[in-house]
Amino acid sequence: MVFELSGEIKNLETIYYKLPDSMLIEMAKFRVAVIYEKKIFMFPHLSDNICIFDIEKESFSCDKEWSKEFLKFESFNAKDRFVQGCRINEQIYLANLSGNFIMRYNLNNYQYETIIFPEDEKKIVDIVAFREDKLIILTWIGNVWSYDIQTRSIKLIYKYWGKVEFPYRHVVLHQDRILLIPAFEKNIVSVDKEKENILAYPDEWEMQYINVGIESIFNRYYKMGNKIILYPCLGNMILKIDVSKNKISGVKIEGKNNINLRSFLSRIDNKIYRDGPNVRGKQTWNEVRRN
Repeated sequence: MVFELSGEIKNLETIYYKLPDSMLIEMAKFRVAVIYEKKIFMFPHLSDNICIFDIEKESFSCDKEWSKEFLKFESFNAKDRFVQGCRINEQIYLANLSGNFIMRYNLNNYQYETIIFPEDEKKIVDIVAFREDKLIILTWIGNVWSYDIQTRSIKLIYKYWGKVEFPYRHVVLHQDRILLIPAFEKNIVSVDKEKENILAYPDEWEMQYINVGIESIFNRYYKMGNKIILYPCLGNMILKIDVSKNKISGVKIEGKNNINLRSFLSRIDNKIYRDGPNVRGKQTWNEVRRN
């Protein structure tokens, strides 16, 4: 269901738009979405339909053609489609947990292409844009690759030597530095051209291995300027990384897990996360990231 809020603050009206009947039976329908040229593109999590909502016409259409190409390379988790995306101009690049590839999708003409990585990388777990000519890709086994959009070439830029399966959930860019945010590896790692640093957790940080339905230590983040806010699924506090100082501080959470992230943001830094034009630059885990 897509909905829109209209009217003045004192008189809000909610308008609902029903999805096509073929989509209603699907579970976990969408995981990634982007607004482009007065259309909302919704990319599937557990289905074969890219759903496109035309805002002016107030109508839906679905694109299923891409799934034929997707299925040629799928090797893991049947029906597990897209988990993250980043947009550069009219192109969106989508990571998935089904195989060692990403998909490029053109938002103008709906053309698509698969970009293949070495088979032993298993899955693509995160993707971010570096300027308008390069992508940074994190794989299931903890390696980080770059993809040059102009030359269509891939290059390994960070090799993980540990023994943890699925060590990192996110790769975050800050200037010439890469931060690796844990899935099951213990430490947050900062990497630049010269060295690799482990960032120390606050003294009160504790792991809490409670089943919250998302199997990783961290599973969401916000980024703005030098600050990165980490949302823990298996921890007792929201963490704030000051990248300029290589320092982590935290806001302790009373109780267990299942935290409402937004309700805690103001406690961390009202100045950075208040509503306003500056908040547009943030990166979030479950939205399409823009260059």
